[in-house]
Amino acid sequence: MRQQPQPGRALSRRLLMASIALVSMQMAIAREVKIPTSNGFLTVNIPDEPPITATKADSVTLQRNVESALKAWAAAWSKKDVNAYIAAYTPDFTGGKTRTIWEQERRARIQSKRNIEVTLSGIKIEMQGDKALAVFSQAYTADNFSETSSKRVDLVRSGNNWLIAKESTGS
Repeated sequence: MRQQPQPGRALSRRLLMASIALVSMQMAIAREVKIPTSNGFLTVNIPDEPPITATKADSVTLQRNVESALKAWAAAWSKKDVNAYIAAYTPDFTGGKTRTIWEQERRARIQSKRNIEVTLSGIKIEMQGDKALAVFSQAYTADNFSETSSKRVDLVRSGNNWLIAKESTGS
């Protein structure tokens, strides 16, 4: 035998459903919601939406772009393409010297080698908005010299490009 709903419960259930509908509508247009209760109304403040952040897919794409920029820099160095090598750096990069002296020294050092091979491995990239920190192992071979060292490179986004703003090497 099926029980008949009690009149008070049916009213409470309808009130609850109406309250849910009212809350849904209010949430869509307001930052404050008034929920009817047996004692009046309960006011609930809705926090502002969090700022939009890059999705994981966006972050992966940015990391790939940074890695591509690093590999292009290493390839330019390996090909002794000094102009492309220097273009991989921000215009204000100085390497601790004046920009003119830094460029002259890099040109002379790169052009004086018969062969250069630069390979990067174990690249780890941490994104920070329009900045990135890359840590990796760099193997450098030129003529009769060979060295592998750990490298830290800070990059900044400039338009669609990632440029080296700072670099440091540790053996």
